[in-house]
Amino acid sequence: MLKEQILNLATSAIVRAFEAQEKIKTKFSKSVAASYLTRLKKVAINAAMAGMSDDEKNNLNPLPHVRNDAKTSYKKNRKITSIKPHKKDRKSSIKPAKEIKSDKADSILRTLKNEPRALLAAEDLNNKKSLACLVWALGHAERASLSQGISIHDVSALLYKAHNINLYPINISRVVHCNELLVRQAGKENRTKTYLLTDAGMKLFCDKFVKV
Repeated sequence: MLKEQILNLATSAIVRAFEAQEKIKTKFSKSVAASYLTRLKKVAINAAMAGMSDDEKNNLNPLPHVRNDAKTSYKKNRKITSIKPHKKDRKSSIKPAKEIKSDKADSILRTLKNEPRALLAAEDLNNKKSLACLVWALGHAERASLSQGISIHDVSALLYKAHNINLYPINISRVVHCNELLVRQAGKENRTKTYLLTDAGMKLFCDKFVKV
């Protein structure tokens, strides 16, 4: 019984030694850490053998046994502590077009019954599909007598509701700022800017989407 208790004590000491070695790796060199661990092993073994009789010492080969038990226990503890907490799924702050509510888009949709032709998914202006979508939407905002213009979110909602085209507002914003000759700011609602086409943009709209 005494021998078992002493062995358990020695095993526990060496487990702590392995843990201590890992903690000081970042602060000390490997040789210093290894030397520290070796000294702790010797202290633990000497303490374990101090209370044994000569016969018990002769029948005991504690080092391999203790070392293996210590490594096994350390690896198990390390696996448990190294489990990373589950990351919460982050919801994107950018709404897809189908989730955008827009009264102006609904108002324009009611006027599209007399639309000469539908906007095609592969439609483009100057080899840019997003530009064709923007010109189409702003042109119909003008036709719907929305003199204060519509926002990029209204454009996104209109494109999805009318033709199931999913174009994010952030992408529409880039097109707006890259085509100042075709798009103008018509107004501002709270902090949201609204847009319509310039004369050049309206002519492009008529040539592309109205004349048949």
